[in-house]
Amino acid sequence: MASETLPAANYSVKNLISKGLGGIKVRIVTITLTTDYGTPGWIITAANCNLTKILYISSAVVDIYTLSPTLSGTGAILKAIVGAAGVNAEAADGLNGLADQVSIHLVLGY
Repeated sequence: MASETLPAANYSVKNLISKGLGGIKVRIVTITLTTDYGTPGWIITAANCNLTKILYISSAVVDIYTLSPTLSGTGAILKAIVGAAGVNAEAADGLNGLADQVSIHLVLGY
């Protein structure tokens, strides 16, 4: 399956106290990555993070890759970025070097 339909494999979500944040919820989300990497990247849904909408998700560094998030609708897309001769480029489709690696993200949302 292409990554357009399959998000990263497993999620562990820790709910943090969000008093005084205007209803914004704070989560620490641990994501186990799959071998299914391709355009546009790993799909992260709000439901994966126990939210209805993601407002912010932090980057993470795993191995030689930076997992760079882009908000998309109510969820997000994580792209694997690697430096190539001083230029940052997205990893090639079919990347399996991050299979079963774990990334940890701060996620804010509703």
